[in-house]
This record gives sequence, structure tokens and C-alpha cells, in this order.
Amino acid sequence: MAVVDPSGKYLFVPCLGANNVSQFVILDNGTVVRNNLGAMVTPSGSGPRHLEFHPSKNVAYLINEVASTLMTLAFNPSTGTFSIIQTQSNIPSNFTMTNTGAEIHVTPNGQYVYASNRGHNSLAIYSVQSNGMLKPLGWETGGNSINAPRDFTIDTTGKFILVANQNANTVTGFSINQDGSLTKLYNNMVSVTQPSFVGEWISPTIQTTYGSSYDSDVGTFLTTGTQVPSSTSPTSSIGITLQFSAFLVLVFVLLM
Repeated sequence: MAVVDPSGKYLFVPCLGANNVSQFVILDNGTVVRNNLGAMVTPSGSGPRHLEFHPSKNVAYLINEVASTLMTLAFNPSTGTFSIIQTQSNIPSNFTMTNTGAEIHVTPNGQYVYASNRGHNSLAIYSVQSNGMLKPLGWETGGNSINAPRDFTIDTTGKFILVANQNANTVTGFSINQDGSLTKLYNNMVSVTQPSFVGEWISPTIQTTYGSSYDSDVGTFLTTGTQVPSSTSPTSSIGITLQFSAFLVLVFVLLM
């Protein structure tokens, strides 16, 4: 997935097959050209998948699908380039089964980073140090409720994580504790068919949608009348209504 840096001047594309992160410059007219300094190369077999910038530090974090590793990247805002400053495994050292890295997100306050594993079926948890480096804190499996977490999202308040469990046909929620650990929110599971994406869209005007409503104070899904369809065409999406403060939040679960 392509990512634009906070300044809006540079564009980056993790290239799984090429084992690099392509680096581009965004010109004033909106045209995108390759950075003259080339791509940031990762070790063979890494398989870069997704990256996300820290909200206030000149670093970004890259999850590698094939190697199941997480990289901390130093960002040079003058040249629009990355360099690798830290690499660590995203799965426990004693886990020997097949695993692929999937998604990565940083909390809005910049204190924690989460990255998902398909195989180990977990969210890896990291704390962000003063220099931007990551300290591993452990893994959350949600009592085995996390299953092939192809995608997840952190809500804009930084209080909750919603996980799309592709193989379990569910979207489940967790609250984010002050120490970065996660607490599974029971009675909030929504059944959908093979969810592969869950995202957040905030609108101050839309009042209703089909699906389920979400109480952000207690972290539970509540039926709004029309149930989420049990089967949908491969290209459709499902809206799940979430209420945060005065805004309506739609979570779209993309069905593959």
C-alpha cells in the first residue's frame, strides 16, 4: 500500500516481490517521479508489505510479510529517503509453524505499535522508545479468537482496536490499556464473511447505516435493526456503524 509522508512531499510503496520500498517525490503539480536516490532495499526474502509513519518522530515502521519481521526505518525529511535502523522478529522465537506478517499501525499518541501475524494468529505489541526504536512487549491472541488477522484498525481516540479475522469470519474488538496491553471486549463480535479489511470513516452528517452500532464507552456491538448479510458478492462491502463522541464512524469490511 502506498504511503505519503507527513509533509506530503514524498510517496513510498512497499514492494513485496522486489524486496524494497520504492521512494518517490511528489512535485508541486501532483506528478509523482522516482527519487533519484533510488529505493530502500530490504534483505532478500523479507517481503515488505505495509509501513506507517510515527506521528511525531522521523521514523516509520515496516512489516515484512515473508520474513515475519518488523523494521524501524529512519526517515530523512530533506531527501525523502529511508534507512533501516532496527530489525526484529514479529513472532516468538519458539514458534516454528508457517507465519506471514500482515498489517501494522501506530497509536495516535505514538506510544505503541501493533503488528498482526497470520499463522501465529496474534497482534505483536511494541512500545516506542525515545529514539523511535521499538521494544517488544509480547503478543495478544484474544484467547485464540484472533485467526488470520489480515487487517486491523485503531480508532481515532486511540482507545480501541478492531481486528478483521479472515479465517474466523469475524471482527473482534480490544481495548488498549495504558501499558499498551490489550483487553478483549466480549459480546462485541460481528460475523462477516472472510473480512480482509477494516477501516474507519468519520462523518458528522450520516445518521444510520445497516449493520451494527458500537458503544465506544463499553466496547460492545449493538444490533441496529438490519443484520449484516451472511453472504455477499465478492466485491461488496459491509458498513458497521460505530458511535464515537459526536461523530458516526463506519467500518467497512471488504469481502474478498
